[in-house]
Amino acid sequence: MEREIMFRGKRTDTGNNAMWKYGSLIDYNMPGAPYRRGIRDRYYGVLYPVASETIGQFTGKKDLKGREIYEHDIYFDEVELDTGDRREYYICVWVDEWSRFVWLHIGEYVEYIDNGVDYIEEHNEGMMNTFGLNIERMHYAGNIHDNSELLKTAQP
Repeated sequence: MEREIMFRGKRTDTGNNAMWKYGSLIDYNMPGAPYRRGIRDRYYGVLYPVASETIGQFTGKKDLKGREIYEHDIYFDEVELDTGDRREYYICVWVDEWSRFVWLHIGEYVEYIDNGVDYIEEHNEGMMNTFGLNIERMHYAGNIHDNSELLKTAQP
């Protein structure tokens, strides 16, 4: 089964009210302008400039509510403990060295950003998971660009 190759990115031409665009990733140069990246809208074909740091690829998977799962999405699982319930947060990440998407526990994600793939290869006994994570139990919490506060508050 083939996976639809699609991306999303936040528009750079809408000021503080940046909107997400979904479609094909396009790299382009305009005469006299710097190199840019854009998303060609999947429905209308219009090319929108997007911030490179917000670009994320569609994983080819959807959650139980039918929401497309993209790189940099944050999901959480409610974990029952004797001391009460706790939310465990995971981020969908494309790991170039492994050529695949993985779910990283939020603490692992921070370490991965700081130290690269060597950290997760060395500390693989933890929460790192390929797409075997039980998405049926997971709840969408946003993404690292719109919900960056989760990177600080949700760490163990």
